[in-house]
Amino acid sequence: MHLADDPKTDAISAGINLRHVGTKRIMSRLDVQILTGIGQSSAIKLMKSTHHCFSIANQYFVMEEDLFDYFHKLAEGASE
Repeated sequence: MHLADDPKTDAISAGINLRHVGTKRIMSRLDVQILTGIGQSSAIKLMKSTHHCFSIANQYFVMEEDLFDYFHKLAEGASE
């Protein structure tokens, strides 16, 4: 089997930098999984908890800056 025949492997090998909107990046559920090391359902829950998650054709996406802003808010809340 060629790597390009498997879309999941192909997406992983292509890396997170696939989707750009100007200078901003759109992250898929798979991108969030790779970045955080969590499972599929946990990645979707995390993306939804940012309140900036959107779906297209039953695939979830979030802007990279929104995800990192959410991480910063969580870190601030934990340090208080």
